[in-house]
Amino acid sequence: MARIKRRRSPNELTTVTCGTASASYLAIKALQQTAIATKDSQPFGAEIILRDFYVDDLLTGTNCKTEAQRIITEVNILAKGKFQLRKWASNEPELLQSIPTSCRGSTTLNLDKSECVNTLGLQYFQRYITVLINTKQHSEDHH
Repeated sequence: MARIKRRRSPNELTTVTCGTASASYLAIKALQQTAIATKDSQPFGAEIILRDFYVDDLLTGTNCKTEAQRIITEVNILAKGKFQLRKWASNEPELLQSIPTSCRGSTTLNLDKSECVNTLGLQYFQRYITVLINTKQHSEDHH
């Protein structure tokens, strides 16, 4: 059983109902609509949200610290839609100082004392700016 809260309009939901077939679509659409609604005031952040989300993961970056700080600031327009981004990761620790510790990526694997963050099956090593993709090799028997 799902509890659905409604606003004044009978067709306007206040939450995405999890466990339904359309929940993923609704969550993605809500992210997109939040970006579209703020496109005039913050076009840079809206463009990143519309371009760099994969399902519910934002995978973006830049080679410039100033632009990275701008990304952090502008994608927070999602807070207007009650979205809180988590698992923030950067190879520049000072960029993460404005991010609450609870919203930073957790380390899951230590190799050569470097930190690794997992997302979408990828391992991101912040110190070395390296992404590892784990694959399994399957042997085929030919009879």
